[in-house]
Amino acid sequence: MENIDDHKSRWKTKLWYKNDVTLEVTEDVEEESIINVIKNLDLNNSSTQYYEIIKDKLDYKYPFEACVTKPASISVTEIKKLQNNDDEYSDEIYIQKVNLKKPLFMQDDEYKDKINGAERGTIVHLIMEVLDFNKISNISEIEEQINEFIKKGIITKRESQVINTYKIFKFFKSNIGKRMLKSNFVKREQTIYSQIKMKDIYIKEDFIKDDNINKYDNESLMLRGIIDAYFEEDGKIIIVDYKTDFVNEENKEEVIKRYKKQLSLYSEVLEGLTGKEVKERWIYLFGIDEGVLI
Repeated sequence: MENIDDHKSRWKTKLWYKNDVTLEVTEDVEEESIINVIKNLDLNNSSTQYYEIIKDKLDYKYPFEACVTKPASISVTEIKKLQNNDDEYSDEIYIQKVNLKKPLFMQDDEYKDKINGAERGTIVHLIMEVLDFNKISNISEIEEQINEFIKKGIITKRESQVINTYKIFKFFKSNIGKRMLKSNFVKREQTIYSQIKMKDIYIKEDFIKDDNINKYDNESLMLRGIIDAYFEEDGKIIIVDYKTDFVNEENKEEVIKRYKKQLSLYSEVLEGLTGKEVKERWIYLFGIDEGVLI
């Protein structure tokens, strides 16, 4: 990296006093102020040897100016939003929307008990993270675990009401669920951080032109994400991502397409971090009790 102390954009400053910029009075020359001198200057004529130096400094542009308009880090969810918007950058995904809820004393009983879709998904993911895989042979064992979670304060009684133990049981009876249970190495809710190239995310944007795209080769940003689960099988990795979206036969393909980029990024990061091949990527759709190989 170029030393900024020697960079051509660096300025040197000097403090000038009034006497330094006022012309001396002689017998033959009338006293002139610096303002009058400036007024009479021919701006089209560069009468100083420093003209080009000053012009170069004033016209200087940071060569990676486009990069400073981008975030230093990005989540997998934000990348997914970019992809679903034809890979075009939108400032809207970085605008935090704040939804202020009514205070509890102002809410009616029906509103208090309502759990939205995002909260429901968070609860399901939490249960899948903390379940003891040795106690899921039937629905009753799963229910017993959930009751224990309530006693320990992991979830509330209200939150437990949105958990469909039958659907969780069906996951572990699915092909991908059985394979996970057989594995000797399973990681759940794995947080990942990794450097990714900026041009791979914003390559279709106007700010990276075809004639200078190579200079962005070393520009990167931090990728943040959470992998729901992955396990090893025959020395290779299988990724499983749980989805609680509303799914039916009409929107199934759309939902699957929505998460392809997310699973692809997880694969690249895991292969880099573990040095092992990711041989399969799955999403499990709890809405229709189906695992889908991506």
